[in-house]
Amino acid sequence: MKPVDDFDFGFEPTELSTSAISFNFLPSGRINSLWLNESNGPFSSDVQFVTGPVVMADETTDDYLPGTILLGARTSPDDPWMVSRNSSATVKSGESNIEIDYDFSLLPELAVTGNFFESEEQPGVVIWDIVIKNKSRKSIEIGELGFPFAFLNTLDGFPLNDEGMNSLLTERMVLQHHIGGAGSYLAARRMCGDSPGLLIYPGVGTSWEFHHSAPMSLRVSPGWAGVPIVYVHSRATADREGWADWFYGHSSLVLEPKEEKQYQLCFAPIMGRHGFEVPLALAEYKIPTFRLSQGAVTPVDTQNYIEIAGTRPAQFVPEAEDAEIESESDEHGGIFAVSRRESGPLRVLVEDMDGRESWCHLFFVRPLAELINARAQWIFDNQLIRSGTFEHGILPADNKENAPELDCFQTPWGIIGSLADATFLVEKNIVYMDPEQVQAIDRYVEDFLLKVFHKPLQNTFASVCPPAAGAIAYDASRAQSYVHAIRFYEAVSRLARHAKMTRSEEGYCELADGLIEGLLKFSDREGLYSTALFGASDLIEKPAWKELRDKYLEQYRLPFWVGRHFSLTTLDEVAAIADQTHAISATGSVEQLLLTHRSTSPNWWSFGTEARPLVDYELHPELSDYGAMYPSYTTTSLSHTLLSWLNRDYTRLDEPSLRLAFGGLMAPWAMVREDGAASMGFCPDMASSQRGLSPRTGDIGFALAEFIRRATVWVLPSAERGFITFGGSVEAYPRDGKPCLRIVPWDGVGRRIVIRHMNVEITVEGAKIDSLELNADLRWMTLTLDNPNEAVRREATIRIEGLWGTAFQCSEGAATMEGSQLVIRMPIEGARLREIEITPI
Repeated sequence: MKPVDDFDFGFEPTELSTSAISFNFLPSGRINSLWLNESNGPFSSDVQFVTGPVVMADETTDDYLPGTILLGARTSPDDPWMVSRNSSATVKSGESNIEIDYDFSLLPELAVTGNFFESEEQPGVVIWDIVIKNKSRKSIEIGELGFPFAFLNTLDGFPLNDEGMNSLLTERMVLQHHIGGAGSYLAARRMCGDSPGLLIYPGVGTSWEFHHSAPMSLRVSPGWAGVPIVYVHSRATADREGWADWFYGHSSLVLEPKEEKQYQLCFAPIMGRHGFEVPLALAEYKIPTFRLSQGAVTPVDTQNYIEIAGTRPAQFVPEAEDAEIESESDEHGGIFAVSRRESGPLRVLVEDMDGRESWCHLFFVRPLAELINARAQWIFDNQLIRSGTFEHGILPADNKENAPELDCFQTPWGIIGSLADATFLVEKNIVYMDPEQVQAIDRYVEDFLLKVFHKPLQNTFASVCPPAAGAIAYDASRAQSYVHAIRFYEAVSRLARHAKMTRSEEGYCELADGLIEGLLKFSDREGLYSTALFGASDLIEKPAWKELRDKYLEQYRLPFWVGRHFSLTTLDEVAAIADQTHAISATGSVEQLLLTHRSTSPNWWSFGTEARPLVDYELHPELSDYGAMYPSYTTTSLSHTLLSWLNRDYTRLDEPSLRLAFGGLMAPWAMVREDGAASMGFCPDMASSQRGLSPRTGDIGFALAEFIRRATVWVLPSAERGFITFGGSVEAYPRDGKPCLRIVPWDGVGRRIVIRHMNVEITVEGAKIDSLELNADLRWMTLTLDNPNEAVRREATIRIEGLWGTAFQCSEGAATMEGSQLVIRMPIEGARLREIEITPI
């Protein structure tokens, strides 16, 4: 009997080795092995990018290996599309290239050849030339030209221990893509963020117009985001699947007899470990690249500044009549500022001096103050139950029918979605107080939570409740429900400082503290120690959490899985624990993972965000497959995780990382309709059965509430642009011969302004900051406050830190010094402005 190693499988793979990448080709011309040369990171090794065989119903991943060509054509507009893929080929190895003659048995009229070789102009880049020739005597319409890439992005197959998690993080891939004409790309990076990564992008004379995942791959495993397919032409694809047109349609190409067309795809390494290496690599390879300054989502009353790199722009075309663009460019790139008068999506098309077209997708929303109030009113009008089984409850809703989901509490996601929107409503009323909404929150606590879900004597919080009259909830073992309820009560306690409610501030704190005891006593240990801390980043400072906090970080040095799958869910909490315990290595792990998994694709649905976890602490009933959905409900809290390091490690975050953080803060507002209805996310994958905006409100309230709770206007220095700003506009002007800054918040909250490089911080409770003026010598400040509540007199507390001096004179209010802070307390009548001038004594 022959040894196993001596078996003859009938073929020898053909190999192409270049200075950076090695390929193994099968007889079909497909690539079954793609290696990047050894990296220099702590987990140095050659990196394999192609997956092994995975069964997907009646297909396998072998049908979607890199090097596969999906080709569809017809000879008459009345004929059906004939679709084929290369199942066999003639592969020839040259001295420094691989030539392939593909066989498409269903399309004998077409001759298709390929050539893989390393670029002479850009060493390390491998070019795949593809030539399609019409060898018939008839015109042929090419309606599908697609390229699948079955990469190693499945998260299955590792033991739940540190060794298994290290293997997953260093061997498996996170994929990111952008479909934007000549500026398109597909990037694959190791999940830990170490280099090298792989970048695939269109070459000369080629652009991509469409993307989706192989449909069956979205139904295989909850730990797998599927097989991506990118398209140069996709008219036949959309027609065959019956899909509506993508944002900008689908194209086809007519080849006349004997005519041929050449296409190019390029493979190149990505180096770097800071989360923004994809745009940097694209620019280095001279691919049009968009770098968004404050995200892809912007209020209509502000300008969005976007840089272009990797090309010299010739013209900028916003595809909306009400959009305005100011731009400038040179041989290295350009910058444009775009604004709109109307809300909605906006594609900006850029044509460069080489005639290439690329684009980004932006979104403009109503001014945030209006959007915050509209969302709260929609909850009050459409999600508040006024009679029946769940009277006084706030339920998740169908935003198409404007109706609550009365059977939602049959899974834990019902109460989670309810707490998400209720928490948002509380945070909104802390800023914009509405007596009717405050009363609804009061009744939600007293007549709904405390009668159906929360048993205060025992300190249990249940998760499931049948929609039967008089029913009470059960299953009090789910840790995540406790954490969300604790966070909700903490928010209500802050509202009770300024509003008349059944309980005092201390009373709601007692409810929260009781649930902390219940969480530690009754909740499931797997949930408690793996995923259930989401939403607890501030709560873990409480003494009652000490045992849990210490054990959490000690037991899970890399606590980034849900069950048997990878997850980013608790990164905010891990970062907070690491900061308190001075665990620098854990902080570094959080930062690198967060930046690696945040999308740099210049699209309103994904820039600066991470996709919703494929597997969560509980499978969501509204998610029918594993298509990527953006933004995750974690995106706002994780943005604040990044920004929190500015408080201590100011030089830790570079400007690109700040852009990702700012983008994540704004992304959830694209999910809120003008009338205040909200969606739990957007799925851009047309192959997914949940494509488009979800019709359910779901848990988007967590992201929106977190935005309000931690809203900050950031002013940071920039070597290129003077200031990096987010959440407000900054104007410099002279005053008494000294430079002065004027800052006007547009974040809709006006709660906090941080001028980090000056170590100046202003925080207001009980009012909004309308504007701030500050001398550069920090010896004069004027603060204008706004009480936006027409009929409510508010007591405002202003905390100012960083002015030059030890004692100060204030034109309004009662001022005291509390440590290094100047604290001013003053009443503000409803719908009034108050101006305070502050100078050192």
